[in-house]
Amino acid sequence: MSKDPDFLPDVGWTEQSPEDAEADSRANAIEQAEGIGEEPAGSTSVLRTLVLPVLLGGIFLIVAFWAGFAWLGML
Repeated sequence: MSKDPDFLPDVGWTEQSPEDAEADSRANAIEQAEGIGEEPAGSTSVLRTLVLPVLLGGIFLIVAFWAGFAWLGML
């Protein structure tokens, strides 16, 4: 197994750089000074985000195909 010279396992890819931390803290201070609050936590469920649109799309497709076949006289 050969080693890839471009792969750098010692680099901490998830660590935040000091410059980024400073920019984040300045942005937070500006937001607090302007009275901008934190975004509310999302309270959407899997039912609303995935299951319901898939079911509605499936029902729409069934009705659309049924209407199309009926219009073409294939039913």
